[in-house]
Amino acid sequence: MKHIIGNMTMDDLSAIRRMTKPDAERFLRKFALSDDERESVSALAGKDLTTKAPISPAQAHYDPYRRVWFAVGHLLGASFSQLAYPFGIRRQTVMASVNSILPVETRKVLRLASKLSLESLSTYQRKFYENREVLSEMDLSEAAQWLLEHTELDND
Repeated sequence: MKHIIGNMTMDDLSAIRRMTKPDAERFLRKFALSDDERESVSALAGKDLTTKAPISPAQAHYDPYRRVWFAVGHLLGASFSQLAYPFGIRRQTVMASVNSILPVETRKVLRLASKLSLESLSTYQRKFYENREVLSEMDLSEAAQWLLEHTELDND
């Protein structure tokens, strides 16, 4: 292992960043460091401590219409990956959400297309959220059909 400061390795320095000041001072006693080295290393203590757990983008904003959008978007032809990407979540999360609303056998029969371009998906999503109150009262297949009929796509 390569020693960075005195006989400390990079792993030791990383560990200090996750310690409180008192813990770091106790930890530094086992190293032969000069006063200047000890002072510079102890300045790292607590740099990586967080006061609260990080929030994922998926948890940061609750959208009650998102599950419905995932199901309708999939019926329109979007893949789970295409639906997941704008929200910063995994495709398995989208698949689980859609499966909870619409079983696989039913979904296969109701699907209107097998694929969808990103531009079309974006246009459908914008139209869905503009009319979300009306569409959320419809059956999922009716909502997908309504979007298909009432959305003007730029097919140039």
